[in-house]
Amino acid sequence: MRFMLAVAAAALLAGSAQAATIVNGSFEAGVNAPGGGFNTLSAGNTDISGWTIGGAGIDWIGTYWQASNGTRSLDLSALAGGSVSQNVTTVVGGRYKVSFDMAGNPDGTPPLKTLNVTINGGAPTPYTFTTNGTTSTGAMGWVTYTYDFVAGTTVSTLAFTSIDNTPSGPALDNVSISGGNVPEPATWAMLIAGFGLVGVAARRRRGAVAA
Repeated sequence: MRFMLAVAAAALLAGSAQAATIVNGSFEAGVNAPGGGFNTLSAGNTDISGWTIGGAGIDWIGTYWQASNGTRSLDLSALAGGSVSQNVTTVVGGRYKVSFDMAGNPDGTPPLKTLNVTINGGAPTPYTFTTNGTTSTGAMGWVTYTYDFVAGTTVSTLAFTSIDNTPSGPALDNVSISGGNVPEPATWAMLIAGFGLVGVAARRRRGAVAA
């Protein structure tokens, strides 16, 4: 009975590894959505579903430029560096991979755009993109990057922050998350069965010594 309960608990734990999801990773959903231009949103604005806006605000881009996925994306700098963040359900000890697409606002300088990715306000990991005068609103040159982390909490706050204090900052789109790295139920079952066999063997040895 105890063995079956342990297997069931392990199966539930393994299943929870798949719970990590990003809500509205392509910034398509929300209220007062931009059409052919863009909306400037200040810190605390809740127009974009699933995301919290911080810093100096961001620009929610409509069809003003080519999105990486769907029709909307972000410029993480309004007039100065802003941020977006989201709380993600995670498994403590699970290893996760965040994927996102980055480009840069081609309308202004400097050409080198930089954003930081953090989990729970920890040490930032910087990512850069350069427009180099070769990109345009019709050909943004989106690049896919990944960010890996090990969850230390059951809720992990993922944040993207512009460090460009200009109106033309890093562009962000198509955010997703995968991983968890918790063994599958079958693996747990084999491990627990192995532990059970070790226990049986140990009891037999003790019985043989007592005899």
